[in-house]
Amino acid sequence: MRIAKHTAAGLLCALSLVPNLAFWGGLAHSPQVAPVLQERLPSEAPLAYTWWLIGGAVGGMSGMDAALVEFAESRLEGIEGLVESKPLAVDRVMAARPTWLRTLHPAPLLLFAVAAVLWWRRPRHVSLFKSR
Repeated sequence: MRIAKHTAAGLLCALSLVPNLAFWGGLAHSPQVAPVLQERLPSEAPLAYTWWLIGGAVGGMSGMDAALVEFAESRLEGIEGLVESKPLAVDRVMAARPTWLRTLHPAPLLLFAVAAVLWWRRPRHVSLFKSR
């Protein structure tokens, strides 16, 4: 069985979206980090704020708040230092993320664009004789 290229790109887009939503949604529900990042994140990192809003809403609806907070806080090193430095909190969170999470940060947007282009360029069935 063959999978179409645009389907594979769409699945990769969804798969790369999950860790972003889990990480930023966990930070949105974190009692230590959320108050510090809430005010600065929209202006300093709009894409991260988008993942924050969507991940926070999905985490709240699914009842996985505690699991997402544990996932996010376990990925950050030195949370105490993040809470103490309010002006640099967003920069420090962005720098403290693991490399694989930094790589996946813009991936859903890029993969969505690739999937859209591949869907537009997909092979279509050619019908020579149409029934009336």
